[in-house]
Amino acid sequence: MRIATWNIQAGRGARGSIYAGGDVTGDSLVRLAETIAEHEIDVIALQEVDRFQERTSRLDQTAIIAEALGAADARFVPHYIGQAGSLRLPPPRLFSGTPGFGVAIISRLPVVSWHARRFPLRLPKIQFSSVGEHLWNRLRIYDTTRSLLAATIREGDALVSLANLHAPAAADVARAQQIQAAHSLRFLPGTRILAGDFNVGPSDVAATLPGTNLVTAPTFPNPNAASQIDHLIADTPVTCGGAHVCQMPFSDHCLAWADIAPSQAAGQ
Repeated sequence: MRIATWNIQAGRGARGSIYAGGDVTGDSLVRLAETIAEHEIDVIALQEVDRFQERTSRLDQTAIIAEALGAADARFVPHYIGQAGSLRLPPPRLFSGTPGFGVAIISRLPVVSWHARRFPLRLPKIQFSSVGEHLWNRLRIYDTTRSLLAATIREGDALVSLANLHAPAAADVARAQQIQAAHSLRFLPGTRILAGDFNVGPSDVAATLPGTNLVTAPTFPNPNAASQIDHLIADTPVTCGGAHVCQMPFSDHCLAWADIAPSQAAGQ
């Protein structure tokens, strides 16, 4: 099974690509899906996904990408509902059809069950950067509202449970949400993988989470990646047949994938 994670930056074109600076449209999202299909991905965790947002043509990005991939199943959960840059609120229901911004999982294989949780609400994280001439230029506000989406997928007699996390840029909150996500994942069956944009590097992940990082190459920024903040963490024994990080014509993140062979015993 080839599993992948990709922060799609709401479908924006990558710096230097023919899509850079262009509008996000249904056609461009189909092309984005085609670039995923070129890598023969079975299950992919997507972050920074828009649904019915004015900034991206009011499209249901998950539905368009899933249809273009010929997916068997797909699901989106928002971190918040409402329009980006305007009034937005934590979602009262995670599986709904309201405008929002969040994470998605798209699978070409049958999904046995879907799971979602909202992390405890926090006030925005406020920090001051050393960069900037004036105080207001140095102010950084990080929205830490986040949701977790997971799918249990069947391949033959084995099960794989994949959870999708997009942690905030505030490192202390990111580490706390990694721990909470890993704890939630342990209640799901089969081979368990925590995927996503963790916004921290491999050393932070290794210090926070047990398990094996299946990806060990820089993923950000795309196309000239210098650091790894996107991860695929296996917290159960798994045979990895290889992993790769791919430059893409969309997003400021690279796509990362790994081939895993889930054990039949793990699927019982």
